[in-house]
Amino acid sequence: MKRLETEVLKRDLLKVAGKLGVSSVTAVLYGEHGAFTIRPFVRAFGSWNRALEACGLRVKFKGYIRRVRKVDLRMRYMVLKRDKYKCVLCGRSPAKDASVELHVDHIVPFSKGGLCVMENLQTLCEMCNFGKSDDC
Repeated sequence: MKRLETEVLKRDLLKVAGKLGVSSVTAVLYGEHGAFTIRPFVRAFGSWNRALEACGLRVKFKGYIRRVRKVDLRMRYMVLKRDKYKCVLCGRSPAKDASVELHVDHIVPFSKGGLCVMENLQTLCEMCNFGKSDDC
């Protein structure tokens, strides 16, 4: 998937805010009305809140976020379920090939400030996960 220009993302986010007539857009609202998923925003801006700030929109939930590196089992299950139990890059799944091992991976690496939140997690097979590095 080609990375989207930040201006295109900002334009669409502002369009959704204008259409809804709100000064802040939650990730859920954007998911229902926007043209893209949340992932490109997290990749481009580092977090959903930073995307809102870049567009001059109000950040609703700006409280303290505990930085935890480990993805707990419940969140791991929710990410796997959201991604339909297959690699988001190559589409491989253990349902079709028993040798496939799935990993829940940070889009923005923890070492670069990425959080353990649904918007920053993705399902990758072992080959795709180990084939990349966090200096991207």
